[in-house]
Amino acid sequence: MIFHIDLDCFFVSVERLLDPSLCGKPVVVGYDQGNKGVVASASYEARAFGIHSAMPMMYALQRCPQVVRVRPRHHRYSEISKEIMTFLGTYSPEIKVASVDEAYVDMAGTQRLWGPPEEAAALIHKQVKERFRLPLSVGAGCNATVAKIATGRAKPDGVLVVPPGGERDFLYPLPVKVVPGVGPHLEAVLKHLGITTIGHLVVREDALLKAEAGGYAVELARLLRNPQPCSVAAQRARRKSLSVVETFMEPVTDVCRLRQWLLEQVRRLGSHMRDQGLACNTLRLTLRTPKMDTFQHQRRAAMPLVTDAEIIALALPLLNELLPRTGGVVRLVGLALGDLKPREDAMDFFPSRRDRRIALQRVIDGINVDLGGGHVCLGLLETAEKRGNSRQKP
Repeated sequence: MIFHIDLDCFFVSVERLLDPSLCGKPVVVGYDQGNKGVVASASYEARAFGIHSAMPMMYALQRCPQVVRVRPRHHRYSEISKEIMTFLGTYSPEIKVASVDEAYVDMAGTQRLWGPPEEAAALIHKQVKERFRLPLSVGAGCNATVAKIATGRAKPDGVLVVPPGGERDFLYPLPVKVVPGVGPHLEAVLKHLGITTIGHLVVREDALLKAEAGGYAVELARLLRNPQPCSVAAQRARRKSLSVVETFMEPVTDVCRLRQWLLEQVRRLGSHMRDQGLACNTLRLTLRTPKMDTFQHQRRAAMPLVTDAEIIALALPLLNELLPRTGGVVRLVGLALGDLKPREDAMDFFPSRRDRRIALQRVIDGINVDLGGGHVCLGLLETAEKRGNSRQKP
């Protein structure tokens, strides 16, 4: 039984803990930098106006002019998160921290200590709330995917346990959008095919589904068709890729903005990959135009990629190759680090230049974890572009 613990509106909840006058008001946490500011976290009162995380701050203000804006204090969020994750580790030695506000806890073998799953989940919910005075939701299921979906149904500030054998009854009536990895685009594609629930998805033939919606939809259908128990450690070991997709509210024609997006996602996915002790061997970039024409290119690396510098050096040429095919107008962009395998960390007695770069990347990752954000980074865009230009010269 896997527990998924999600701290509800974490940044806002911490700010309310520090300033109780914010309670009951529509609140967003995020930098207000004109057109470039984005919402990092939104209270449920703000969400009632259609505000959500990653939304441009200017749109949030348009939807709710009276919303209270609070600048983020990442250092404080990181400190509280570490305390909570350490506390969760007292319930089970097998815990996977997924982000600053969520974690997966493998409760296998702990029943004699904490009771059956329903009692253990309620206990964790009660004790975290009492100790840290923060709202949270707890979902439990046979694997991480079922547990995460259960958490979504338990929100806000609730507990939901999917009993063994009850996965189908729980999952099949739910809309497909609750499945982790189903974004607005895939949801729209599936809806066009008449697939609106998980039950509709799992009964579709794989060959037909692949032709209609792509291979990723087939993977999801297989995962949900007959959910199997899977430990946190096993799920981590079986992971083959890390990916991110973003659909822009308005088509993007600025190449610099696309490069900046690529760099930010390389840093985020790269940090997550290294945290799991992995390296990637392939890189896949996807661009989609406003007319829904999709262009995708994948490239295999000469050696396993570990650092952000190595990944961006391969990602930028892919962007330069694909962008002309879109006519320079992009509505959706996706990046995937594929063929993940455990990385070799052993260094020679006399470390090479690459060994030193990997060591530097570890230091940077550690600093950013402590500070709770991407405060420290290298000038990767400039470095990658210089390398690309030097390769083109005779």
